[in-house]
Amino acid sequence: MDIGPCKAAIPRWYFNSHTRTCEQFTYGGCEGNMNNFESREDCQGRCMRQLQSHGICGQPKEAGPCLAYIQRWYYDVERANCEPFIYGGCQGNMNNFETEQSCRERCSQEISCNLPKEVGHAPPRSPNGNANRFDSQEACMQQCVGYLPVDSRCRLPMETGPCTASFFRWFYNNSTGRCETFTYGGCNGNENNFTTKEECEKTCANY
Repeated sequence: MDIGPCKAAIPRWYFNSHTRTCEQFTYGGCEGNMNNFESREDCQGRCMRQLQSHGICGQPKEAGPCLAYIQRWYYDVERANCEPFIYGGCQGNMNNFETEQSCRERCSQEISCNLPKEVGHAPPRSPNGNANRFDSQEACMQQCVGYLPVDSRCRLPMETGPCTASFFRWFYNNSTGRCETFTYGGCNGNENNFTTKEECEKTCANY
């Protein structure tokens, strides 16, 4: 926990990655990081949901059955960081990024929930802190809730990805308002990607 140099006493909540619970702390008012929520509900909505379903970033490292030697990056849940691995060139899963930067951009919300509690240490007129801190619930929800809100996930275009495998998948077609089939290449892509029609319809039924 890092309360920082400022002297405010603002009750906030953070996700304790060791106890896997949301706990209260006193925030000094400046700096800190993004693991900083205005209420227990905000913290749980952001971080407890990720424990139940990590989405793309929670999928295991998977090299695939082919024998190419391609350096890729994946998000390691245990280390809460993006790590390199060797990809065989086919199949695998969506936790597969061409660069560390693209991995961090995609999984930044996962990373933020594993940042330490930080109360901040900058002068009051120069607030900084880390990424697990938000000025409002709306900002927190926009950045962090699960991976994407249901409506955003269902709004994404169908994306086969750059790989050349041939997986039968379903996506929600925002134009027709129906779940439809497509062929997934096996890597990257986006979250509008379901293994069954039932899963697609359940997720996007109210969209």
